[in-house]
Amino acid sequence: MDFMTLIGLVAGLAMYSWGVYEGGSVKAFLNSHGIGLVVGGTLFSTMIICSGREFVGAMRAAVVLILSPRNLALDPAIDLLAGLGKKARQSGIDSLEPDARGVRDDGFFLRTYHTCLTSPDEIMARNVIEREIIQTGMRHKEMGNVFKTLGMISPMMGLMGTVIGIVGVLRNISDPQMVGASMGVAMSTAFYGILLSGFIFTPLSGKLRLRSNSELLVKETIMEGLLAIRFTNAPPKVLERQLLSYLTARSIASRGK
Repeated sequence: MDFMTLIGLVAGLAMYSWGVYEGGSVKAFLNSHGIGLVVGGTLFSTMIICSGREFVGAMRAAVVLILSPRNLALDPAIDLLAGLGKKARQSGIDSLEPDARGVRDDGFFLRTYHTCLTSPDEIMARNVIEREIIQTGMRHKEMGNVFKTLGMISPMMGLMGTVIGIVGVLRNISDPQMVGASMGVAMSTAFYGILLSGFIFTPLSGKLRLRSNSELLVKETIMEGLLAIRFTNAPPKVLERQLLSYLTARSIASRGK
C-alpha cells in the first residue's frame, strides 16, 4: 500500500471538509446537481477522447497505485543482481532459475532471465527486452494522459455548472433570498471542478508518472544486470559498480555508510 498517497488523500479531504464546515456553508456545498454535472460531464467527456481500454486501465492503475505494494525497488534490485552474478560464476547461470522465480514483481525479472538464457547473442536479447520496456512506458503514458485529461476537463465542467446556476440566479433576480441560495449552488459547482482537478486527477497523473519512471528504471537495471551476467560473466564487484550508476549520488553515498 502506498501510504503517502493514502495519507495525502485522507488528510486533504479532511482539511477541505474542515474548511467548509468552519465556513458555515455546508448546505451550500451539498449540491447533488453540481456533483452529478461535474463528475458525469468529466467522465463522459473523457470517454469520448480515449478508448475503453485506456479508461478502464487508468482506473485500475489508480487503485493499484494506492492499494498494491510496489514492485522491486532499485536498491534491492542491484543487491539481488550482484548476488546472482556471484552465484552464476560459481554454479552457472542455469542455477538462477529459483531466484528469478522468487522475485516479487510483474514477471519482468523472470521473462528477462529466460530471454537472456535462450537468446544466442546479447543484441537479440537486448532488442526483445528493450521492446517490452518501451511498450510498458507507452502504456503507462496512456494511463497518465487519461488523468491529465480528467484534470483539464473537470474545471471546465465546474464552470459550465456555474453558468447554468447563474442563469437560474438571473431568473430569480427579483427575489433576494432566491438569488443568494442560487448563487451559492452555482459557485459550489465550480468548487467541485477545481477540487477534482487540483486534488484528485492532476496529483494522480503526476504520481503515476513518477511511479512509471521508477519502475522503468528498475526494469532497465534488471536488463543490464542479467545481460551482463549472461553474456559478459562480469565479476560481482564490477557488475555492482556498473549498476550503481543508476542510483543518485546521495543513494550511492548512503550505501557506503
